[in-house]
Amino acid sequence: MGQQLAFTDLSICQFLLDGRLLHAGPHAWADLLGQRVRVVHMVRPRITAERLLKYAGRGFWPDAQSVRTVFRAVRRR
Repeated sequence: MGQQLAFTDLSICQFLLDGRLLHAGPHAWADLLGQRVRVVHMVRPRITAERLLKYAGRGFWPDAQSVRTVFRAVRRR
């Protein structure tokens, strides 16, 4: 369960239902309720950047560290 959550790039997407229980990543609930999003595991920077923009359009604002991390990674490519 935890391994599957660890591979999700954004905090608000770290939810998993195992058929009985709802599991969440360490920042998932706080970020969902606070309408925040942070990068927790970035493998493909361009896709993560697109997803940050998508969720920003839905009212979830990225934290400053996530923006810096994604921007630097995309700029390097």
